[in-house]
Amino acid sequence: RLVKDKIPLSASGVYEIPCSCGFVYIRETKRQVSTRLKEQIRHTYIPTYIKKLTIYHQNTDRIRNKIERLNHFLDSTCPDIVVVTEHGQDEDCMANTRLSNYTLVSAFCRQNKMKGGVALYKHVDCGNEIKSLNVESLSIPLTVEMSAISIQVDKKSILHILGIYRPPKQDLESLECALKALSTAIDSRMSLKNIILIIGDFNVDSLRPSAASNLLNELLMTYNLHRIDLPPTRITNHTQTSIDMCCVSSNFIDMANVQVINTGISDHTGQLCQLNIEALRKKPLLTHRRSLRPCDLDNLKLNLFNQNWESVLECDNVEDAYNTFLSVVTFALNASCPEKSFRRKKHKSLKHIFDNEANEMKTQFLRAQDVYLLSGRIDDKQVANQLKKNYDLKLKSLRREATANFISESTNKSRAIWTAINSERRGKQRESERFEFLKTSDNQIIEDPDELAKLFNTFFTTIAEETLQKAGAGAPTTNQHATINVVSPMETLPLSSKQELMKIISGFKNKTSSGLDEFSSVMLKSCQEALLPPLLHIVNLSLSQGTFPSKMKVSKVIPLHKKGSKHELENYRPISLISTFAKLIEKVVLIRITQHLKENSIELNSQHGFQKNKSTHTALIELVEYITDLLEEGENVVGTYLDLSKAFDCLGHNLILSKLKELGFIGTAWKWFESYLIGRHQLVELKQSTTKTVTSFRSQLLPVTRGVPQGSVLGPVIFILFTYDLPVCTEQYGKAFLYADDTVLVSSARNIEDLEFQSYMALNLAADYCKKNNLVFNENKTKQLIMGSRKEDITGCANLEVVNYTKHLGLIIDDRLSWENHLDVLCKKLSSATFALRRVKSISTEDAVKMSYHSLFESHLRYGIQLWGSGSRHNINRVLVLQKNALRVMADLEWRESCRDIFKQWRIQTVVNIYILEVIAYSCVKGPPRNEDIHQHFTRHAQDFNLPAHHTKRFEKKPSYIGAKLFNALPKELKLLTPKTRKLKISEWLLDRPFYSVEEFLNWSAG
Repeated sequence: RLVKDKIPLSASGVYEIPCSCGFVYIRETKRQVSTRLKEQIRHTYIPTYIKKLTIYHQNTDRIRNKIERLNHFLDSTCPDIVVVTEHGQDEDCMANTRLSNYTLVSAFCRQNKMKGGVALYKHVDCGNEIKSLNVESLSIPLTVEMSAISIQVDKKSILHILGIYRPPKQDLESLECALKALSTAIDSRMSLKNIILIIGDFNVDSLRPSAASNLLNELLMTYNLHRIDLPPTRITNHTQTSIDMCCVSSNFIDMANVQVINTGISDHTGQLCQLNIEALRKKPLLTHRRSLRPCDLDNLKLNLFNQNWESVLECDNVEDAYNTFLSVVTFALNASCPEKSFRRKKHKSLKHIFDNEANEMKTQFLRAQDVYLLSGRIDDKQVANQLKKNYDLKLKSLRREATANFISESTNKSRAIWTAINSERRGKQRESERFEFLKTSDNQIIEDPDELAKLFNTFFTTIAEETLQKAGAGAPTTNQHATINVVSPMETLPLSSKQELMKIISGFKNKTSSGLDEFSSVMLKSCQEALLPPLLHIVNLSLSQGTFPSKMKVSKVIPLHKKGSKHELENYRPISLISTFAKLIEKVVLIRITQHLKENSIELNSQHGFQKNKSTHTALIELVEYITDLLEEGENVVGTYLDLSKAFDCLGHNLILSKLKELGFIGTAWKWFESYLIGRHQLVELKQSTTKTVTSFRSQLLPVTRGVPQGSVLGPVIFILFTYDLPVCTEQYGKAFLYADDTVLVSSARNIEDLEFQSYMALNLAADYCKKNNLVFNENKTKQLIMGSRKEDITGCANLEVVNYTKHLGLIIDDRLSWENHLDVLCKKLSSATFALRRVKSISTEDAVKMSYHSLFESHLRYGIQLWGSGSRHNINRVLVLQKNALRVMADLEWRESCRDIFKQWRIQTVVNIYILEVIAYSCVKGPPRNEDIHQHFTRHAQDFNLPAHHTKRFEKKPSYIGAKLFNALPKELKLLTPKTRKLKISEWLLDRPFYSVEEFLNWSAG
């Protein structure tokens, strides 16, 4: 009756109910109160407010220093789409221009020109499907610049929004050219059946009749578009013009309402266009996953501790032991960490706090600006500028305070700092968890998620065989170039111990991803003490019996989009997730492989991939130093940069096993590798998001008949063991340098005919090796780089492209080893990083600025510096100037103010210091012999390197030579340090001496 009569809730819970005999007094329980309240709310009508779609346009006249003002305005209006014209940014800076709660969807940027440009942002909560229309290629810089998106309004309707900017003071001829480009954009990218909105700064005044206005209106009428009349959008102290425009399809003119707002962002007002279209809002998706709270992991650990592992320990067969172990672990996992439904939460982000004081300062600034526009007096202008400056400083101060509070209140300070950094830089776009459709080879459209998963799995498991067939690869043969003498073959794999397993498990990264068993490395590290006894038994059974458990050979594959159309299978690559327990056994076997290679002195000198103390740096340095030595001897050089397609996927298992046998793996050890490779299966898992939930779809298992296991520990190692004989195959005609499957063949000779013959033979031997070893040589992507005094007279191999420079392992190598091409790319990255630093500096703490410098700026600067740092003084000065610019941004220095003291204060190495440090470190490992190695006399310079004689200046740029020369110039106390402490101590010494050139370092040492 309380519910029926809707009697208001009583604070005491006691109610007086009238009845035939008077009144009855009753008391509700808390549960009854809660139930009745829910019923009353359920029966109460609450009117629904439908938010209309709003589009805001602003000419910013360079957005760089106006982001905070724009954020302040957007914080109060929250439009769904923001169109920015005349942003004045290049592509990299535009990608790093972040508006609070907005995501960049589409943008046009000028190349090497100031001002101009168009960008479109969407609100992060906008639930409408939005796509870029790619009209940027139709833009004509300095004439008309465009960017456009399409918005799915409902199942049938689409809204096209085109942002446009046309520079001022242009003649009618250029206007006609601009209108033609606009017409092409509408014809090629839009449909007149849909709603079209054109908004931007077109610089044609609608308040005064003119030929330009007539031409624009005539074009708009041909597309049934109407330009909405707007009051003046650009007001100065002597003119008022309406040059910003908002045009909409005539059929929908009544559903558009445009408001002109004075924002103070530039000399243009903003236009806020509201359409009578519902703006959808994103709702948190419902996902199903295991609960992995700390208490759940504690329960799992306790549950596994209480298990009786006798059923596992009594098994004599590794298959039975692992199956039993897996069933126990799965039961405990289901009991302790059950699968639950979760609402996806938004990523924790910085909240921008704009207080009443900021709003008042904005109002005062806008009033002062209006006064100046009316009076035109210089004094009024100065007052308005000062109020604007105070307003900007206040906004930056609020941002800094908000960031500092966000970091101080966070339990994970490092993560909070990275959140602050990433809020002001280019972010990785999160892939939509929805595969709309895929096209098959016969142009069929597949949309069903189950069929999509099946199609992906079929494609991934057959692509290797199809690649080999297309390449016409010959039948694999046994190795004809084996020269390895295995003294002590490995017949059995030594058993493991608890200590070894504990050390391996402790070294696992804290990842939550897992294979089909759903047991991640985080869980294994948490429960390792409970799982050690059964795991040790399973590992040792596997090693002693030469069997890899079948359930460990099943992988889960996630398709990841690489580039191009999302509707083409070829544009996806597989991400393979395997069992964490399988990785444990593989790491145990990897230790035995490494020990076997060491005992038999099997050195893969030409291979730099996946080996201790080797990296892309060592691969690049050895390649360049070898070429330099050849040029020093007066020889001409041809470098052939091979491209191998699907190298890891195409290898035949029997061929791999034969190579392993040649390397000395026999008996039970060879049997283990056979079991590990053969009989593998995989399935594909897709996650499809609907309006409410995220659902997983899995394909059936398919066999994997080729390649090394993807996502595994041993896969890359097996590949480099497989290709150990490639350098032997080509050594007569060309030396091979390898990093995994990235291969370079270097041939040299003084005589041109000899060189052409040698490079031809080296290439053909490598191609023949590929055919016989299930490797696909792609000559369309293979490049040749020719160096030497007579390079113009040398002809490259037929069907191969001869280039002046090529990218190899992230470094651009040119035919003169000048590194100018690489420096051009590097300086562009550093400039973009400096822009991101400026934004981080404006809103964040000093710790965040330092962290962003090392991660966004110095990380690019350090890569390959041992090589490109030896270029011309002009080249390294280019980088030094950019580094000093970055430091001035970080330390709030004036443009011409010295940075030397700031380098010391912030404990940052100059680019020259980094070069000095890295080449010295390399020379200490790979440099020439020391004086004490040549003679036995205890002289003052016994620790110095004995520099080799040479003929060319190029030789002096070798990292091993210049590093030895710079080492010799170090103070004596640094030369006598042990290898463990040497690099750290030299680094500390250099931090107190910020050198701007190598010559300055040498002169300082000499003095």
